[in-house]
Amino acid sequence: MLTNTFKAEVIDTYYDHRGQDNIPLSLFAFDFWQNTKYTYRDVDDVNSHEVKANDEQMDKALAKMY
Repeated sequence: MLTNTFKAEVIDTYYDHRGQDNIPLSLFAFDFWQNTKYTYRDVDDVNSHEVKANDEQMDKALAKMY
């Protein structure tokens, strides 16, 4: 889990520093990072509104990639 969180942060930071923070891969990575980080820390429950909203955003980003 921590490896995936790290990878998501690296991807998001890479595109953010290039000024490309609005591309689907970067958006997906950011939402994945948020969900993983906050559920790991027990800040959000897996079934919380915030996690479900991020899941929807991740689905939209994936749809744009394919």
